[in-house]
Amino acid sequence: MNKAFKILFVLLLFCHNSYAQNMSYGITSGVVLSHPKDYHTHIGFNIGMKGIFSLSENPNKSFIELQLKFISKGWKDDIYYSMSNKQEWSCNAYYLELPLHFGYKYSIKDNFSIFGSFGPYIALGLFGNSTLKDYEDFNINNIFSDQVYKRFDYGIGANIGIEINHHWQIGMGVSFSLLKPTKGEWNAINPKDLSFNTSLAYIF
Repeated sequence: MNKAFKILFVLLLFCHNSYAQNMSYGITSGVVLSHPKDYHTHIGFNIGMKGIFSLSENPNKSFIELQLKFISKGWKDDIYYSMSNKQEWSCNAYYLELPLHFGYKYSIKDNFSIFGSFGPYIALGLFGNSTLKDYEDFNINNIFSDQVYKRFDYGIGANIGIEINHHWQIGMGVSFSLLKPTKGEWNAINPKDLSFNTSLAYIF
């Protein structure tokens, strides 16, 4: 995982040195719907910043986009103690996520473009918790430090969207983890993340 961070850092420096005149920055936020297979949907959020490195001066152009965002993911499940006793088990996981996407933007009008991008992401787990309703003894205050969730995650994502007036971007996307997130006492379950997201960004 350290090697992955180093590779992304080198790519960032390369893009900055080679395409400094074509760089733009922005802020982004949105809603995240996590829905691992066989689990219920968890509603989360993301907020962060992005750097866009255009590979051409043309209105229709390829680009490299690097984001750094704080993101909330998780899942919910039903635990049955009897036919009449069902309790909700929920998990909230908060990450610092770094997606690196390669994309293409197509200009339809002077102030209106569509774009799409695709690429990998890596993530560092910061904190999170697990709660089982009405059974506080089973609650976990920090899933990462309590050794039931892996600290690092990685996967692949894709986004599509529109850009208005060269500043506002509205998008939607999907990402899925390539890593089983659980370990230790939770090793028997596999809520591998699958997330759908919407985003609103402002490019300076």
